[in-house]
Amino acid sequence: MNHIEEMHGWERLPPEARTEVERLLHEGKKIEAIKVYRNHTDATLKQAKEAVESVASGMGIKLTTGCLALVLLLIVWIGFVVVIPLW
Repeated sequence: MNHIEEMHGWERLPPEARTEVERLLHEGKKIEAIKVYRNHTDATLKQAKEAVESVASGMGIKLTTGCLALVLLLIVWIGFVVVIPLW
């Protein structure tokens, strides 16, 4: 466990949330893993992204980040900021 994971709440995640994040990472679903992480912590989008990437690295999973991934991450962020408060 590295400093980023500790700082952003990996240890506070319920075991089922950790398992879900790890499963999503194995499936290559980084954005979904970040969503799960954020739903269970008070981490910002950037902090959650860093923590999930760190977890993936610790698991030996190489995540690719291209322009499409960044656009999708932005869409997810907009969803959290705009849509969720409307509920």
